[in-house]
Amino acid sequence: MICINDPKAPRHIVELAQHEFPQAKILVQIYDRGHAVELIPAGVEYQIRETVESTYLMGAEGPASFG
Repeated sequence: MICINDPKAPRHIVELAQHEFPQAKILVQIYDRGHAVELIPAGVEYQIRETVESTYLMGAEGPASFG
């Protein structure tokens, strides 16, 4: 689960995580639509825009993804 306030950093974190943990499901809280389009080819399985509601949804999705 990647939730940081920097639209450029998640791409790098995704690449590192995929390299070290190729079986891991990656969830990313994105900044905007352009950010989403950038992360699709990176193989991010779940992404949600950065809002208060999305924080709650991301928190709920995390445990559901690993259960």
